[in-house]
Amino acid sequence: MSYLDTVDAYTICIGILIIVLILIICGNGWMNRSLPPGPWALPLIGNVPQLLGSKNFHLKCLELRQIYGDVLHLKVGGVDVIVILDYKLIQDTLKNEGEKFAFRPNWLHVLNKVYRKKGITWNHGANFERLKNFTKCPLSQATGVENRILDELQSLSNIMDLSRDKPVPLQKVLSKAVTGIICGITFGARYDEKEPDFLYLTGLLEKFHKQSIFQLSENFMPWVRFLPFQSALKDFLDVENKLRTFMKKRIQDHKDTFNEGDIRDFIDHYLNPNKKDRIESCVSDDDISRTIIDLLYIGPDVLTSAILWAILYLVRSPGVQKKIQNELKEVVGTDSVAKISHRAKLPFMRATIKEILRIASPVPMGYPHTVTENVKLAEYTIPKNTIVFFHLQAAHNDHTYWKRPQEFRPDRFLDDGEEIKHDCFFPFSVGPRACIGEDLAQNVMFLFLSNLLQKFTFKSPEGASVPSTESVYTNSLRPVEFDVVAIPNE
Repeated sequence: MSYLDTVDAYTICIGILIIVLILIICGNGWMNRSLPPGPWALPLIGNVPQLLGSKNFHLKCLELRQIYGDVLHLKVGGVDVIVILDYKLIQDTLKNEGEKFAFRPNWLHVLNKVYRKKGITWNHGANFERLKNFTKCPLSQATGVENRILDELQSLSNIMDLSRDKPVPLQKVLSKAVTGIICGITFGARYDEKEPDFLYLTGLLEKFHKQSIFQLSENFMPWVRFLPFQSALKDFLDVENKLRTFMKKRIQDHKDTFNEGDIRDFIDHYLNPNKKDRIESCVSDDDISRTIIDLLYIGPDVLTSAILWAILYLVRSPGVQKKIQNELKEVVGTDSVAKISHRAKLPFMRATIKEILRIASPVPMGYPHTVTENVKLAEYTIPKNTIVFFHLQAAHNDHTYWKRPQEFRPDRFLDDGEEIKHDCFFPFSVGPRACIGEDLAQNVMFLFLSNLLQKFTFKSPEGASVPSTESVYTNSLRPVEFDVVAIPNE
């Protein structure tokens, strides 16, 4: 009788499992030799246990930086993740080697299933480049965009007028206004806030924002979809399908009413035969639908967060608020509307917006990049299909570059009234994947803040404490809810 005949099947299985685990662990350690340092990862799930207790991934990375240094390696499920926190390396990589990192990890299970390499957020390659260039034009047409922003701003001002000395529901009214701007630019609709279509759309977007599609566990551990528990993926896909149907109807409505002599919005820009012949071979209705959803998913959320931070810091810094109001009074007056053409003459306003974007960093780590081949990064080798984050918030708060970075000081962007350009400032990222909505975001922030401050002074309600700078993260970083009153200026 052989030795194997005396060993039961259970023992053999256990032995094989141990050998496999040893090979996985040893193989993992061997492959990690060329990667940056980071916490030891478990097979199959990687560093998920270390990350589960952290609500804010960007803050967890700052903690790990104290242990492992300015470049971190994490294993999330079966996916390698690199986080770069050193501002010099961020700047050098994005500016000089941005093409190597100009890709999105759209091969992840959920991203591939939902986006199908359409739209602008999770797309890359030649199709993305054409779509990006096409999208930039209607987003940056100054006159048309400015008018839409001012229309929504007037409605917002009316709400604040009616609030008198009562707290303004800032998050709600700002989100509605910014969503209205994106709707106007993309498909020409200016909705009343109680209109059924608008309520339906904002309801879907609200559900969409409750869960980051990138953070769904199925992206990093596709096998979890076979486990017997309820995942957020099903709800997400339901909302996604309804949004896609909603956008397809908007596109069809535009096709039915298109007039070449009256280009109303982004969809008409796409349908315009003078433009379409340049892109029709690579951009489809699905691309346009997906792009509009991308803009509605990102734009209102990030811009609402940025303006909330602006008002919070102005409430905390009444001297800065008063200085802006004096500058507006001198340049614009009290009866005129502040317009984009005034921006060049308002250096302190511009500096304040920059300081808000620096200290708040509404998108603290930008959007994830990936590499499609092995790439050198400093002394490390980044393997193909590794996800790479550039920690913008870490750069914006780097003590080796900024003097007292935790303080709100707009004058750090000015020198004797002249604007200073900082190498360590990139709220919209830089390089090939810089935010295509930067011009729109800058215009919205400038017009909102300049016109609101021209009419109102923002304060905490009587007896209330100064708002906290504590933050919460969903798809952008925003302050915890705070009360504010809008006092009409005399």
